[in-house]
Amino acid sequence: MPNILFPQVLKELVIESLGNDISQSNGFGRIVNERHWQRIMRLLDTTTGKVVPLCPTGPSSDKSSKYIAPVLILSPSLDDTLMKEEIFGPILPILTYDCDTNPITEAQVACKVVNRVFDSPLHSYIFGFDNNVIASITDYHQSGGLSVNETLISYGHTELPFGGVRRSGYGVQRGKFGFEDLSYKRSIYRRFVHPFNLEIVPHMYPPYDRWNSTIGLLSSFLKHFRKVRKNCWKWLPVFVAAILAYIGFKGSPKK
Repeated sequence: MPNILFPQVLKELVIESLGNDISQSNGFGRIVNERHWQRIMRLLDTTTGKVVPLCPTGPSSDKSSKYIAPVLILSPSLDDTLMKEEIFGPILPILTYDCDTNPITEAQVACKVVNRVFDSPLHSYIFGFDNNVIASITDYHQSGGLSVNETLISYGHTELPFGGVRRSGYGVQRGKFGFEDLSYKRSIYRRFVHPFNLEIVPHMYPPYDRWNSTIGLLSSFLKHFRKVRKNCWKWLPVFVAAILAYIGFKGSPKK
């Protein structure tokens, strides 16, 4: 969508949902406390981007009710404080980039712009309907979670893990995912004595020169095992003969 149209379309959607004076709407929330209200107002006052209000009438802010009207910030500097910390308020920064006729290339360029801001966010959101573009963004951009054409459902989904990656955190929570992440996984291996003193991997133990004549056959067998494993029952006589031969070798008197 051309840059000049996006603010106008978004403004119309906000008015349709919340009315002309958003401060009077019971569907629009308030900032959690006065300290955060002052923090968000400071972000608005110090940004180098163009502030575009989405509320045509009514106050832009009100300290007593901790209200801040929704706004767009067009083309803010990447050095803005706004772009370096979590906002938790009705502010939406918009970064633009040069479009390309190839949507896949355009998606990759967009990912590079986003990665300059934060290369591993807690959650990312894609809005679009081109499956190739969605797949391209998914491949080129890393985040703890990803939602397509939705913002809230994924967080409330009990069958999906929620957590960050790299700078946005490690580990996940919810259901079996959180249980496994917070559980201590301990590996225990026990070697048992096999009948006839049979070794599972006899090539591990010296003297090694006794296997010179068989190591080539073993390597060849392992190389082609993947091709024949579906019909491995046909090789059962070979396995049995090999085991018997090995037992005979172990039981033969040493010179």
